[in-house]
Amino acid sequence: MLTVLHTLANSAGLFSKNQTAITNASVNPSQKINKALQNLHIVRKIILTQNLPEDQEQAALTRLDQILDQISVNSLSVLTYTQIQDLAAALTVTTTSTTTTSKELTQILSTIRSSSTVTTTTTTKIITKTINGTTVTTSEDDNVSVTSSEGPSSAVTVVDELDHLSLSVRSNIALGIQGDSKASALQLTSGNLAVEHVAYALSDLLFVYPSSASQHSYLGHGSEQWAKAGLSNATNSVLAPQVLQMSTRANAASAVLGAVSSAASAKATSVISTLASSAAIVNMVPNLYQIAQANRPVVFHVTAESVDSNLNVLRGDYSDVLVARETGLLYLASNSVQEAYNVSVLAHAVAAGTNQSVIHILDGVKTSQQVEAIKTVGDQALAAFVKQEQRNAVVAQDEESLVSAIEGIFDRASALLGLSYKAFEYTGPKDAETVVVVYGPAANVAHHLGDKVGVLNIRLYRPWSFSHFLKAIPTSTRNVIVVEPVSNTAAHGPIFLDVSASFNLWTGAHRPAVTDVKYGLHGASLTQGWIKALVHQVRATKGAKLDLASIVAEPELTQEDVNQVIFWETAASTPVSAHVAKHFQSALGQRTQHSSRINSYRHSAVIETRVQYSKSNTVAFGESSLASYATVQDVAILAEYNVVASLKQGATLVLNAPWSVEELEAKTSAAFRFALGAKQIQVLLIDLNNVAKELGLSGAGKTLLGQITFLKTHSSNLQDAAFGAIARQYETSNNKLFEGLISSLIERVDKEVIE
Repeated sequence: MLTVLHTLANSAGLFSKNQTAITNASVNPSQKINKALQNLHIVRKIILTQNLPEDQEQAALTRLDQILDQISVNSLSVLTYTQIQDLAAALTVTTTSTTTTSKELTQILSTIRSSSTVTTTTTTKIITKTINGTTVTTSEDDNVSVTSSEGPSSAVTVVDELDHLSLSVRSNIALGIQGDSKASALQLTSGNLAVEHVAYALSDLLFVYPSSASQHSYLGHGSEQWAKAGLSNATNSVLAPQVLQMSTRANAASAVLGAVSSAASAKATSVISTLASSAAIVNMVPNLYQIAQANRPVVFHVTAESVDSNLNVLRGDYSDVLVARETGLLYLASNSVQEAYNVSVLAHAVAAGTNQSVIHILDGVKTSQQVEAIKTVGDQALAAFVKQEQRNAVVAQDEESLVSAIEGIFDRASALLGLSYKAFEYTGPKDAETVVVVYGPAANVAHHLGDKVGVLNIRLYRPWSFSHFLKAIPTSTRNVIVVEPVSNTAAHGPIFLDVSASFNLWTGAHRPAVTDVKYGLHGASLTQGWIKALVHQVRATKGAKLDLASIVAEPELTQEDVNQVIFWETAASTPVSAHVAKHFQSALGQRTQHSSRINSYRHSAVIETRVQYSKSNTVAFGESSLASYATVQDVAILAEYNVVASLKQGATLVLNAPWSVEELEAKTSAAFRFALGAKQIQVLLIDLNNVAKELGLSGAGKTLLGQITFLKTHSSNLQDAAFGAIARQYETSNNKLFEGLISSLIERVDKEVIE
């Protein structure tokens, strides 16, 4: 069996470089993708110059936009042969029969195809196309020769003679966290990338202020990579927007102010965006007053974060970003990955429709790093919507009318985004006696809080409209609890002050008592159970001073439709969790959420990744729900973390260890073994490192092995569909060979697992 596995892995390209020499063309994938994008934009220009009937032109442009969207979300995306065929078919139906246009289009399509793959130097490519009666054959160097012209035809044939593909190279592209390759509106992405996708698509100039807390996951990192690759956007079909990295210092927004002033003096319509952390906002405050007075549509996308100096841990604290609340900028907030995308669109539309600068805030710890499947909109549709709002821009006379105008933009955007938003969003009974006012991450867990308890989420914090706020509060309200994500240093939080002031205009029979709860750096872990306990304590104490430390979270509501698995990995181990989340979403039709927590204190950082999935589109993912399955990639983690505490009764725990059952008992603590017994945890042992070493697997090969191990040990109900998804993930011309490899690895995993 080992010999068979060795042969299959060698043929598929899964071996490490020192064991199998793979000769690849020296090609930079990002350059190829960039070339493909440029060519697609040229195709757009060709379509627009044909004077086609409106319905035919729209059909071709729509298909083109679908392909552009799939590439632009992630710079590592690639065009598949099927997409090229679909594009060619859509275009050839609409193009005229002029020889020049046919030849030009053929050359472009040929170049696109060659730009969308990474091939070996021995590969020969032959592409035959018939476009308006012109049959064209291209070879490796993409030279074009017209061979015949026998009348109109829209047939497109792609003949692929690729005998070998370097899987180890292609997997680096194929295994990225991205959406399904189908022409779909769903994309699997993080909060940061969701924001960046919109900002990059709609901006001519972006300023990036990297967070000091993260080297590679800061807001703006993706935009920098896209700009380096030359990826164009919706505002310019050929050139990439300009992306400038700035340093966080005093008067940090001087460059932004200069760009705004320059655009204003030149009467230019360029769109300026800023991607920054809340620490940068503190240093921008003097400049923000001037930017607000310029009445120009500038958008600041900001991750709210702060470092707890006592624990040296990153927290989602909004104190810094709220320092600028009196500068005159508008404030919008998003609380999930989908909202991060949608509110980014709203921020640009509001800026354009009011000629005001906007700050869009998202949680820099959870939302920014979480990975979920979200619904996206074509870049061209986004650009068209924002331009329409710009043409219909309003000049508000006061804050009340400005908020009404902004809500009008929200209403018009609902058809585009599929969701509606308000300045203040109330959910709950109409006769509520207690209302929990939330801002930021609390909105994700403040639901089902009990009888006669409602929740008011603040979407638009600045400008603050007293009338809009009071209109959203039921007149039966007796208690208002303001839960805001700020530190405990101030006597009262900024949102509490605005809420309290609003009730000076209250017309109800009884003025509600307002309680301030701040959960910034030193607050309790924010869960639904904790907020329910908070509501009960406020009702019991009737306005007395709260002791947050004494609040014991109530048990979470059991959500039978939600499943959770946990991956304990290190920075040095082979990552599997991201690919598992992708399979749940794209192949199994499961809605997923993927979030990680990183502890960098140890030499090799420990990464706790939770993947939640559900068939339901309405159920809310819990923050503290227990898992039915966990896997530990490095058993040294067992001595440092209580991995059993996060598991359900009867859950499965898979340990990557070179141990027998006897060694498990000898090398783990008594407390660990007691916890296993108390929860009746099923423990499975498998030495994946040894399997990979024997087979010479590295990189994509180890990742594949990890995925197969997870699927074999987690749930038999998911295996067939998921294994098929894995096979499709590694697109190769020899599918039978690869399917044989997967089958053989499955057998090997079955053999190695010790129960």
